[in-house]
Amino acid sequence: MSDISWSPLDAPPSRLIFPNLLRPTAQYPCRLKLSFSIYFDGTRNSKEEDKPKGSHSNVARLSELGLDDKKQCIYKLYIQGVGTRFPEIGEPEPHPDGAKEGAFGDRRIRYAMLFIANRVARVSHGRDLVDGDPASITHAVKDDTLIPRWREQITAMLVPRVGSPKIDEITLDLFGFSRGATAARSFLNQLLMHFGNGDSTFCGIPVRVRFMGLFDTVASVGLADAYPLPVDGHMHWGKKALLTIPDCVEQCVHMVAAHENRVSFPVDLVRAGDTYPDNCLEIVYPGMHADVGGGYGLRDQGKGTQLADGSVRHLQADKLSQIPLNDMYERALQAGVPLIRISQVDIGRSESDLAISPELQDSFDAYMAQLTALQGGAPVTEHMLAHRKLYLGWRKQFIADEDFSQLSFVRHSGDQERVDLIEANRQLRQRVEMFGNDAQRRQFLERNQYSLASPMEKGFHLEWRHAPAVTPEVGLFLEQYVHDSRAHFVLTDPQTEDEHRVLHQSLEQQERDYQQALTAWRTQQKADHQAVLEGKHVVPAPRPRDPLGEPGREMLRLYRSGQPAIFSDAHPGSSVDGTTDGRDLLHTVSGRREDWSYLRLRHLFAGERVRYAPAPLRKDAPTPSIVEMRRRA
Repeated sequence: MSDISWSPLDAPPSRLIFPNLLRPTAQYPCRLKLSFSIYFDGTRNSKEEDKPKGSHSNVARLSELGLDDKKQCIYKLYIQGVGTRFPEIGEPEPHPDGAKEGAFGDRRIRYAMLFIANRVARVSHGRDLVDGDPASITHAVKDDTLIPRWREQITAMLVPRVGSPKIDEITLDLFGFSRGATAARSFLNQLLMHFGNGDSTFCGIPVRVRFMGLFDTVASVGLADAYPLPVDGHMHWGKKALLTIPDCVEQCVHMVAAHENRVSFPVDLVRAGDTYPDNCLEIVYPGMHADVGGGYGLRDQGKGTQLADGSVRHLQADKLSQIPLNDMYERALQAGVPLIRISQVDIGRSESDLAISPELQDSFDAYMAQLTALQGGAPVTEHMLAHRKLYLGWRKQFIADEDFSQLSFVRHSGDQERVDLIEANRQLRQRVEMFGNDAQRRQFLERNQYSLASPMEKGFHLEWRHAPAVTPEVGLFLEQYVHDSRAHFVLTDPQTEDEHRVLHQSLEQQERDYQQALTAWRTQQKADHQAVLEGKHVVPAPRPRDPLGEPGREMLRLYRSGQPAIFSDAHPGSSVDGTTDGRDLLHTVSGRREDWSYLRLRHLFAGERVRYAPAPLRKDAPTPSIVEMRRRA
């Protein structure tokens, strides 16, 4: 055991562990091993909805490559992320708290348990445990009530019978991204808890957990770490005890996003306290959350390979997330996960889900070459700080609006994205300027000590000041391939097509109500005018207030023309949605985004919160002890 995590270029390889072979006997002429690969997608990630746009995540892409051969007892299951439609579990429309708090993540976990239980029942007894109609499944997974009954029924089915199939082993391979990685970890612990006997069994059947492939685990279940309360996003199905990696897992690979630092996206490491279990490998990749786990669209934020003529190429092969995707695919294959083997020739084709352009690979390698201090492994905090230092140094070069707006990716962004990028950069400049003034800094800290994402960490202005200028290679990599998750993560505006549709409907309803009120007011005006002519005293009613105003009317005009509305810090979506709720309070406190994220450290959890500080604010750190591990070929 050690405290070492790895960079992508020198992480030790995965390994193939050979299980014991099964031989038929007279009593059991048919001896079976069942294999289940389960893919839990991230928040708002849905393969069905995202694939046509090319924005399906790495978990969705891996699931496409998973084998599904019932004759060989090889099964796979893909589960769309929280905050998306899942009619089979009683979620025909995304749960309103799905993206915000992980609602119905527990139902997804039970759905995966039921998937395994049904297949075991079908193989051993010829029928499913629960019928496949939506009503039956929804009832079955709505809570934990029926799980003890499932266990009793399966245990009875598995009583040995001469001539019947004998299930000798269940093999699990689990994948997850973001809250889906949380779900994968929680699923395994709950499966063993509900169906095991204090060991790695399923109703008496030995369970082999061959491989866990996790992309940037984020819990944020229930009240997130952003809230100014004694909570940290580990509630309900995301409790810390459910996120541990059991000893029975043969190998777990966790890829962490080095540049992500939104307060609502703390990462749960696979480290246990201060050290990593022998079955866990943590690899720190450059990029934001979805640069590691996938999910960005081809043209999102204008990112892509810059060509000699000034244009930008936006191919699948030009997305940074392709590199961790290939790494995880190769590691899963090496471990024996049942995946389609794709030749290097096919992978090299630009339309392949696994393609990596030569320009992306060269730029990635040039960036990683700047991080020589991390070679041979280092504590995860050292990885995070080293990547952060380069990122801050890069951002310093174009902090002025006129410089930032001329960057290639900004110019090639969509209209809404360009507004978001420029305004987020402007907020960063204002914070930096303010924190250069001691009086303003103290005033800001006093005023915001109870706000969301309260910047109680001290001295970020010092770290900004110490961040060195970066090399052209580093700047080009960050400009072309690393997205800006903070600019993208606006909490007051619609984020999905469904949310845009809901806002459009709200604007239309407000307009109808206003026109009706206006018609009634005009009718009353005529009646009042006639009453005055007749010598009667009349108190005129005020003209109805236009609930939309000029900004709302412009948004409605765009929606009616088939275009998405454009939002800004001055005119957020929450200001015209016809309601007064927490989003309006958020906008009052910190604008459209979480406050302070560019200049804060990403929060890390390893059971408990991991404390660390940037170099300008601490004593020299001790040299990490490096363990000898076999290098990846």
